[in-house]
Amino acid sequence: DEYVHTNISIAIKKDSVIFGDFYYHQTDKTIYFDLISPLKDNNGRILGAIIQRVNPRYNIFPLISKWPSESKTAESFVFGIKNERVVFLSELRHKKNPELTFSISLNDTNVIAVKGARGQEGSLSGKDYRGKSVLADMKTIPGTDWYLVSKIDEEEIFHNILFRIEIILILIAVSLAALILGYLY
Repeated sequence: DEYVHTNISIAIKKDSVIFGDFYYHQTDKTIYFDLISPLKDNNGRILGAIIQRVNPRYNIFPLISKWPSESKTAESFVFGIKNERVVFLSELRHKKNPELTFSISLNDTNVIAVKGARGQEGSLSGKDYRGKSVLADMKTIPGTDWYLVSKIDEEEIFHNILFRIEIILILIAVSLAALILGYLY
């Protein structure tokens, strides 16, 4: 397709490896990204290009989606910027995005992905693509125009904290009651 031909031309012109972007291949109905390297003979003349096609659904998205602990809302995803929009490149936990069609305007500055696209990195708070308040960590992926976000709903975090506070308060109340009863008797 034309996207691949364009990247082959760029790799040959630059005489270097090109790390392509995620794209939706119309024929296969699959998301790919390509590594394209010029192929040279012993005299350094370019003969063509070698394309290593990667289907991220099998070897990248599973790594991104794994979370180290049990969580109902936590997820990590990759996004990029295209046509003044944040385009979600990897699979999302709470929304299907099979053809890289889901995007958000760069004008929606409350969304954490937009904050990252506008240059913010590290720990962030804001809204996610569902409009839920989240805490997130944002990083650029070196050597690409992509960003990696790991986020969790604030509600889930605060629910766990409040539950632990309640348990501590109950233990303190029971301890005080035992002390008082022990003192009285």
